[in-house]
Order: sequence, then structure tokens, then C-alpha cells
Amino acid sequence: DGTFACVGPCEGKTCGETGFDGNSCDVEDCAGGQTCGEVSEGTFTCIAPCDGKACGEIGFDGSSCDVDSCGEDFCEDAYTEGVFICATRCEGKVCGDTGFDGTECVVDTCETGESCEDVESDGEYACVGPCEGKTCGETGFD
Repeated sequence: DGTFACVGPCEGKTCGETGFDGNSCDVEDCAGGQTCGEVSEGTFTCIAPCDGKACGEIGFDGSSCDVDSCGEDFCEDAYTEGVFICATRCEGKVCGDTGFDGTECVVDTCETGESCEDVESDGEYACVGPCEGKTCGETGFD
């Protein structure tokens, strides 16, 4: 219609499109929980909050990232604080809890005089006293 107006370099553009100034546009118009993020120097595209991040790094949405980047360990919120870390299978667990690998945790979190033991030999561990489940004359856990 021949009408001209002053506009910004990314007016009417979407994330990653080339603006009127020749640069990639950083425009928040992404769908599905994605954000317009810089994937390389000056180049923007729609990305998920934790794309390119490692376990525990802060995502583009400000939250801790739960991504599998821990090798033999597990990316978990081990201390239920909303912060993901590379954790060993029983990190943040107590005696008898199920570890991140699905097995029982045998960890020394018992009170003084108790130990983490499988009293019934059934694979379930609990904090017990030295003679729990023993009969007269049997050797205690200690």
C-alpha cells in the first residue's frame, strides 16, 4: 500500500528468522515450553530449556536440568531441593531405601548402636540392633 513505518529489525519476524538488519532474531514466539535461545554466536532458534546443558546446569527457563550426562552415576534431585546433581545410586538415601538403580541401599545412616542389615536374608535392609533376629549364642551383627 506504499505506507512506510519505523520498525525494529525483528518486527513481524519469528525466532531465528533473519531480521531487517541481517541478524538472527531473538523473538520469544516458540511453542511447547521452548524458548528462543542462542545456539551459536548470534544464531537463535527454538530450543527446549535444557538443550545443550548438563545435569544440574540451569536451563533457559531458570530450572535445574535433569539430563542424562553423568556416566555411571544418575542425574537426580537426590536431596529433594529441586536441584539435580550427578548422584551415586544411594546418594541422599537412608538404610533400606531403594536406590536410583532400583536396588536396596545399604548405607550407614542408623542411630548409634545400630547397623544397616538384612535381618531376614530377603534383600530388605533396615536399621537394627546387634542381635536383632538372632537366637541365644548366635554372633551379632557387630
